[in-house]
Amino acid sequence: MDNFLLDKYFKEFFFHLTILFLISISAFLKINNYFDFLLVASLIIFTRNKSMLFSYYPLALFTWGIYSDVLIGYPFGYSGVIFLFFLLLKQLSEIFGELENINIRFYIYALALITLLLFEYLTIYVFFNVNLSLLNILIKYFLILIIFYPVVKFFISIEIYNEK
Repeated sequence: MDNFLLDKYFKEFFFHLTILFLISISAFLKINNYFDFLLVASLIIFTRNKSMLFSYYPLALFTWGIYSDVLIGYPFGYSGVIFLFFLLLKQLSEIFGELENINIRFYIYALALITLLLFEYLTIYVFFNVNLSLLNILIKYFLILIIFYPVVKFFISIEIYNEK
């Protein structure tokens, strides 16, 4: 059983099954005011180790984003762009930082969330002239930051880092 759990194909299947579950559950659970499953999926994309089939990985993430947009009702490409943004951020953090240093990854992820928050808030305000409750948005983003460390610890425990 341990050999099966360490198998790379199982990890790849488990990752995509987790993304499918998070996207699907976000359409049915209406606690999105404070807990955004799209951000949880982006956290999982940011924290996991390299995909073993890297050539298809960005296309698969964008496809998951299109599926999410259809299911949740976001404009086409919104979720896919967020997923690809966090994939790019993960790649940059691997180049400039250490994979094992969780604090550096946390700061990079927190900065990316703040950037996403500002971009989303300003876009909605400027283009649609809608004032959103900034407190609700901040709570949503802080909840994602709170679950950052448990998710990273989980991925460290199931994946082998420093693979060449």
